[in-house]
Amino acid sequence: NLVQLFESMPVTVGPDQPSPFENRTQVLVQILTLLQDARTQLQTTPPSEVFNNQILAPGFNLPNTIDAMTARYALIAGNYELALQAAQRVSPTVFSVFQFTATDPNPLWDLWYNSGGAYVMRPEQAFRLQAEAGDRRVAYWVRADTVTGANGKLDDLNRYRERADLIPAYMPDEMKLIQAEAYARTGRLPQARTLVNAVRTQCTSAVAEPVACLPALSDAELGTAAAVLAEIYK
Repeated sequence: NLVQLFESMPVTVGPDQPSPFENRTQVLVQILTLLQDARTQLQTTPPSEVFNNQILAPGFNLPNTIDAMTARYALIAGNYELALQAAQRVSPTVFSVFQFTATDPNPLWDLWYNSGGAYVMRPEQAFRLQAEAGDRRVAYWVRADTVTGANGKLDDLNRYRERADLIPAYMPDEMKLIQAEAYARTGRLPQARTLVNAVRTQCTSAVAEPVACLPALSDAELGTAAAVLAEIYK
């Protein structure tokens, strides 16, 4: 959050030491160093039974999440080869999630549906209405509604509306799109097009992720890096 919102931030914090601010580039280096150190430690010293049973949260896959976060931050840092390598290591059949229960509720449910008038914090209808016709991912996230918002009508959420709804640490398709962007930004458009269309045309998944089930786009429609990037962002 800090990297996305501020141009500089502290990387060393604590009650007994100063907290000098570093620029975003330096902070990203620190983030990637920590993640790669974590991956190395995980390979050289496998987690103990105590760690796996008493510390690691249920539903949370540590090696895949470390690689997913490495891919995400490497892309932000412009380290496209590292982003590619890390994203390719993430298994598409593993869905690392934060789990909740009735007594330990989803914090988004707690904010939106259990906090008085906060339920009006909802998605704009434009999310649904401006989506490509037939895109199944829309219904994964929202349902049509006509709640009055400050600047127009709002829909309702399909996700995070129940106490025990899980929150994903990352989406499997995010890894495909990170690879696609890395390829596009390094002039490898055929590989980027293949991955973009893999996301578009997927109709089923081994995990509970949203799938688009849309037709593939032609090479002409994805003929430039700008066109590929626009589709990735969409």
